[in-house]
Amino acid sequence: MKTKLAFFILAIAASPAFAGTPPVETAEIQVNKQDSSWWLTITPYGWVTATEGDMGVAGNVAPVDISFKDTLEDLEMAFMLAAEAGYDRWVFGFDGIYGAFSSGGALPVAAAPFTNATVDFDQFFGRVHAGYQVISEDNAKLTAFVGARYSYLSTDIALTGAAPTLNVVGSKSWIDPVIGMHGFWEINDRWFLQAGGDIGGFGVNSDLIWQANTALGYRFSDNISTLVGYRGLGVDYLDGGFLVDTVAHGPAIGMTFRF
Repeated sequence: MKTKLAFFILAIAASPAFAGTPPVETAEIQVNKQDSSWWLTITPYGWVTATEGDMGVAGNVAPVDISFKDTLEDLEMAFMLAAEAGYDRWVFGFDGIYGAFSSGGALPVAAAPFTNATVDFDQFFGRVHAGYQVISEDNAKLTAFVGARYSYLSTDIALTGAAPTLNVVGSKSWIDPVIGMHGFWEINDRWFLQAGGDIGGFGVNSDLIWQANTALGYRFSDNISTLVGYRGLGVDYLDGGFLVDTVAHGPAIGMTFRF
């Protein structure tokens, strides 16, 4: 892991523009019975990911293999929130994630006179969508939607071991259109299942970007429920010499409040 990290840090340092793979991108799913009036759900949640694939900068490509343990060790701060509002069968939503990460490691001999590197990442990923419930029954709902996903990364890389220290700072962002569906099915008065997914990019920025999730939920009351599930996100993005071709996946847990 550290060898792969060192190779990628060197590749970034050689490029004036770079970006990162989204660790976490989610879709909020309405899970409560609806009536013909406005409703709102707010869901703070957490998602721990493992990431595999390839990343490259300035034509230099390195494999990525980040475990759940690596993600937890490098995380400094994270904030994740989803919200969805609707009237009758129309649905409007937002899903955002912010994360700050810090990692470091020894550099290979080829990096001389630098011997060590540290990298600090600040990331924000957000999706907005508008949809319509194509199925709206008492115990099941299915919403089709269109939207856009915004991805942003800024980073500060410090190479040490020589005087003076070399700092490389920069940022990159892009927007992808997406289409998708999400829905839920009530098992009984307390338990329910939900699932969803979207696909996008279509060459506008990413060649392909997709997301899928499934979860089991428990309703404490008409206004509070919890969900535990699994989520995956794939990105195939190329801009000049910068490449992200990765899949992130892992368990997710959240608490939904309905107003």
